[in-house]
Amino acid sequence: MTSRSNSSEQIYDLNTDEAIYIENNDGTHHSYTFSIETEDGSFNIENIVLSSREDGSYKAYDFVSGLANHIRDLITNNPTLNSGQIADLISFP
Repeated sequence: MTSRSNSSEQIYDLNTDEAIYIENNDGTHHSYTFSIETEDGSFNIENIVLSSREDGSYKAYDFVSGLANHIRDLITNNPTLNSGQIADLISFP
C-alpha cells in the first residue's frame, strides 16, 4: 500500500470487526471500507477502501478528509463530545 508520505509501503492497523461492505447490483464489484485511527489531536477522518478487481485482488485507496474550521473549534472547545455526537455535527450537502 502506498502511504501519504510517498514511501514505498505503509502499514495500517485496520479494525476488521467494523467495516462497510458495498456491492453493485449484479455482484461483479464490491468494496470494503475501514476506518483508520488517527493521531490524537488530528482533525482528519481517514479511511482505507479496498476495491475488488476482476482478477480477485483488491486495489487499496487511502482517503483523508479534514473537518471544517467551525467543527474543529467546536470539538476543541467541547472535549467531552463522543464520536457519535461529533458525527451528528457534521452535515454533508
